[in-house]
Amino acid sequence: MATGGCVKDELTCALCLEMYKEPRLLTCYHTFCKTCIQQLMEKGNVSCPLCRSVCKSVSLSDFPLNVYIQTQITFIKHASKCDLCEKEVNINSKCIECDQFLCENCSTFHLKIKSCKTHQVVEMIESNEKSNTPILKVKKDSYCDKHPDEILRFYCTLCELPVCRDCKHTSHEGHKSEDVHDRVQDARNWLEMLCKQIDLEISCYNNQRNSMVNLKDFVDKNVRCLDLLEQNLITLVKTKCTALKSEMKQLSEGTVKEVTNRKTEIDRNISQTKSKKNYIGQTLLHGSDSDILQCKSQLSAVPDLNLSSNFKHLELSMPLFFENASIQLPVPTLGYVQSGQLKLGMTVVLKHTFMCNVINKYISSICLSPLDPDIGLISFRHDNTVVGSKMENIIAYNSKGDVNEVFPIPSQFDIAVRGDRGLYYYEDIPSKVGQKECTGCIRIYKRGETTIESYPCQRPISLHLFGDGDLAILDVDLTFSRVKFPELVLLTCHLDKLCDINLVSPIKIACGDDDDLWIADPGSGYIVVFDKKCQLKFKFDPCEHLKLPNKFRPNGICMYRSFLNNAVIVDSMNNCVLTVSKDGKFCDIILDHRHALESPTCVACKRNILWVCDKKNRICVYEIKN
Repeated sequence: MATGGCVKDELTCALCLEMYKEPRLLTCYHTFCKTCIQQLMEKGNVSCPLCRSVCKSVSLSDFPLNVYIQTQITFIKHASKCDLCEKEVNINSKCIECDQFLCENCSTFHLKIKSCKTHQVVEMIESNEKSNTPILKVKKDSYCDKHPDEILRFYCTLCELPVCRDCKHTSHEGHKSEDVHDRVQDARNWLEMLCKQIDLEISCYNNQRNSMVNLKDFVDKNVRCLDLLEQNLITLVKTKCTALKSEMKQLSEGTVKEVTNRKTEIDRNISQTKSKKNYIGQTLLHGSDSDILQCKSQLSAVPDLNLSSNFKHLELSMPLFFENASIQLPVPTLGYVQSGQLKLGMTVVLKHTFMCNVINKYISSICLSPLDPDIGLISFRHDNTVVGSKMENIIAYNSKGDVNEVFPIPSQFDIAVRGDRGLYYYEDIPSKVGQKECTGCIRIYKRGETTIESYPCQRPISLHLFGDGDLAILDVDLTFSRVKFPELVLLTCHLDKLCDINLVSPIKIACGDDDDLWIADPGSGYIVVFDKKCQLKFKFDPCEHLKLPNKFRPNGICMYRSFLNNAVIVDSMNNCVLTVSKDGKFCDIILDHRHALESPTCVACKRNILWVCDKKNRICVYEIKN
């Protein structure tokens, strides 16, 4: 009988780490001491400490005694003495009913006694070569529970139970039966096959477990590779950026000299211009009539009197960095540096001008066609327009003033046109009796009819489209909404509550790069810019940069995408059109009273075409020269 250390390890409880005491089987077939299971039950549901399976049993009696482990423990603990003959011999059997340890001879004699032939005798027959674990086998025939004197000699194939001779002729009469010894080999073969299947299942589980371990190792290896790649890329990018900065510095050395010379030239022009102005002022203040006439004659002979034709925008040759849109790995190409012409400002040339002769109406907005900037959709409005009336209020003109199309939709503050020529417009719903405000919705007019989609809202002050086609709406309550027409509202906020700037009477919005929102507010005299999350970026007043004669009053705004991504703004109070860089740090007047503007009210820009409208409903179409 094997009683080595390996056997004792297998007979040790995994919880208390001592030899089993009354070993009990859980439903997952793991064995623990009775007291250990009681401690688990006191904490709630019994969960196997080895496999974490939850046992639903509610009492200790639901966990049967592991007879074979208990017997092994008893064999190990018992001295080598037969309880029947009391000789010092090897003990290889035990009678469960008599609780006696027997030698080989006493065990055979014990089963021949008539009163003991039904006892369960467990025999230690061999040791397992792999685990060195003693194997116990019941050394007896099995007897029927109903007929204790009868051995279970037969096997009922219908009920799949072993039966005795009396049961075969009574409760199992008529059932097909076979000798139990003939069937036991089939059962043994089935159980051995099941064991092989279980071994295969265990092998599959082990393979899965090993795969998971290997997967973790693989992920850890990839993480280490990524860390190494990150360090290499950082080093490589730093090296390339250093080289690019050095290249820009070399190219900028010539630019610094050019800037210095240009600044000297500008200072000289300023000094000459101030001296000329001072001379004119002194002549007007102190000179006689003949002096004034002589001064005019003298200055009119100077060819550079016309400032609009003499003044040139600042042009510099400076190094520019061009980013590579697609960075190739493992050797990234960040971009390149080259010398380029940077023009601060915009030059426009008049192409056409025409009058919109619409009686008792003024132009409220201009929107250029996305497909053809020579086609402008002009919205007309007057204060006495009947709510909901389908008058012809939107007319499409070409740049020469010819009518291209008439849209029979209500009068609008503003409109927006998308890429497929769908026209966004607002339609009032007539108010009912007792209703204070008039509500309505935004619809789309396309190919001569109005689509069924609509977005309910308050009356909008201005409409515009973001670069991805989302509709920007600013209503009379100063509520801004970004809508993926017609139903999905991506963002809505009350602009007047987002910052300390009091928006007095915003009149026009425009969507810039990075989804910035530009608002022209003639009431406060500011251009206010919000980012895509409706957080204030900056406010802009050109009076802080330019010496304008009057307070800034922006009546219209549109975006012109160039190197500086300028916003184009009309100022009706100062009779000018100016541009503002997207960061608000640079502005320039491109049109003023010298171009015969009379209080410009609306502006629209698409590609290199600029449309400007003044208070007399005159449209001027300009071409932008880069």
